[in-house]
Amino acid sequence: MAFCQGCGTPIQQTDTVCPNCGMAIANQPQGTSADKSIIVNVQQPAVPAPPGKGMSIASLVLGIIALIDTPLVIVTLGCMSLFVIPVAIVGLILGIIGKKKLKAAGAPFGMATAGIVMSTISLAITLILLVIALLGFLGLASAGSLSRYRF
Repeated sequence: MAFCQGCGTPIQQTDTVCPNCGMAIANQPQGTSADKSIIVNVQQPAVPAPPGKGMSIASLVLGIIALIDTPLVIVTLGCMSLFVIPVAIVGLILGIIGKKKLKAAGAPFGMATAGIVMSTISLAITLILLVIALLGFLGLASAGSLSRYRF
């Protein structure tokens, strides 16, 4: 028995077009018997990605970017925080939404969880460092202004 090259439906040796998809059937080579099967390329239909998969990937990528740039906050004392904080927040939001959608679809949500964790860690470290830098700056600024009045 032969199979259609387009959809994989079994076809008769005498068919000129597939009864299922309408694809033209090439004639069988001479010398083949009717009881032999012809192996034809049959492509599996594409399986669509579950909803939220793209958000999970974006969350993971943004979490990695934020986590990599977090040490730069230490070196630059907050100059890069204007970049890290929004990236981490967007990664966190996308991760939460993606995880909810994947969980509802019954799909695995490990990438979304990893993106949430990395975004949260980088956001926490960056905010802690900014608070420490701000307190240090205020402490130095107040100490500097009071030192003028000491005798």
